[in-house]
Amino acid sequence: ALVRAARMKVLNSIVDTLLLDTNKIGHEYVGGFTRYVKKAVSLTHSVTSYDARELRERIVGRVVSIQPSHFATCIPRVGGERRAKCADLGDINPQNASPSFCLGCTNALITSGNIKGIWMTIQPFVKESLDENLMGFMVESHLLTLRSGYKRIRELHSTENSESVSKI
Repeated sequence: ALVRAARMKVLNSIVDTLLLDTNKIGHEYVGGFTRYVKKAVSLTHSVTSYDARELRERIVGRVVSIQPSHFATCIPRVGGERRAKCADLGDINPQNASPSFCLGCTNALITSGNIKGIWMTIQPFVKESLDENLMGFMVESHLLTLRSGYKRIRELHSTENSESVSKI
């Protein structure tokens, strides 16, 4: 019961933040879940606080679970399990999660706080790719992870984190 209450509190907080900061979606918040919230806001046109609360409850009501990692937070929704990159035979398998899946997934919530986690995850691949003695086919398997990691870091680039992102 305690875990379920904590999960709801975290989920409500995430959705409230996205509803209040919809103009920051695509800049400070990226990923498939943020696009879902932005689309729900644009289609709903909430006017009163009651409308906003009802929208939040509908969004949260569709969420199946929440699974954080250091490079993204997985927030799968009812009906979207098949579209998850880690899905196998229509069922979501968060134990199969990896940056190559999560950084481009429709269920991912990626914030500027995930930049360090993304970099920590892709850094070994970058080092391996820069090794001149390594055969090209050995690096090929890392390309998807490197591209999606670079894309997310570039999307989350802002004036506050400009120095650290430019180092990456």
